Amino acid sequence: MNVLGRQIQPRVGQLDASLLDSELLSQLKDKLFDAIKIYNPDWKDRYEDEFMLLLKLLMFKVTVWNNSTTYGGKLQNLQLAHAVSTKSLRIPLSKKQKLAYGAITIGGSFLWAKLESYLVNASYENPDNPVVQKLRALADRLSVVWTGATLLNFVLFLYSGNYATLVMRILRMKYVTVTHTVSRVVNFEFQNRQLVWNALTEFLLFALPLVNFAKIQRKIAMLLWTNRASKGDFSFLPNKSCAICYQRDAGVTGTLKTNAVTNPYVTDCGHVYCYVCLKLELEKGDWSCLRCNSVVKTCSPYVEISKQE
Repeated sequence: MNVLGRQIQPRVGQLDASLLDSELLSQLKDKLFDAIKIYNPDWKDRYEDEFMLLLKLLMFKVTVWNNSTTYGGKLQNLQLAHAVSTKSLRIPLSKKQKLAYGAITIGGSFLWAKLESYLVNASYENPDNPVVQKLRALADRLSVVWTGATLLNFVLFLYSGNYATLVMRILRMKYVTVTHTVSRVVNFEFQNRQLVWNALTEFLLFALPLVNFAKIQRKIAMLLWTNRASKGDFSFLPNKSCAICYQRDAGVTGTLKTNAVTNPYVTDCGHVYCYVCLKLELEKGDWSCLRCNSVVKTCSPYVEISKQE
């Protein structure tokens, strides 16, 4: 748009892009912390700044670094470019500009958050410390200066349509339209994708606490050890251990421990088991030895088990 010989960039699209990026980050942050609460609720309070740093770095990599635009900018048909770019000539961002943008917007906000946390804790523990007081006063001045500069930049942005943020003005970056038209383009693919992921995460957060992982683990262990037993894989057990007890404990408790034979009986294939365990298995019908997979037909008392170790 050209007004009074001045090239005017669409402002609403740029502001909407920033709002969409903030909303997307807020949605991802909420889902991330909801998932973290399931495993360790203390992590959110202890490492919130670090998790936000990783999340912002990931978003920066897949947006500005790879495509020179954010998700909000792409929805608004906007792309970040060098400030000297024109409607007919778009100069892409350099790697130095991208690195500086990430360092200021991501690294700067992380360091500022850590500084604020430190000052709050230090002021509470030792309010009369002169070093802490000077740092607090310096941080307050920097905050006032940055807020004033941001306000001034916003006024200039409303006038020129360039440099939607103070960081963009410092690094000589601006939004330019991807196509020759300046109409706002809304791609519903991103919105649908966000709705799908939102519904999926809501379902997982509801369903995961209802899943009995301990029971599943026991079932898997029972199946694994049952399959091994059908192949005679319990031959590794010492003779003083009852393979039937071993199999049962592995399936019920999920723990594997050797089980000493009680009232030992020997099968016709020469392997020793507990009398009660063996009788219970034989009463069920055809039963195969867990050590050699032979069909057991008879059993008899065995009293010299100590000599077979």
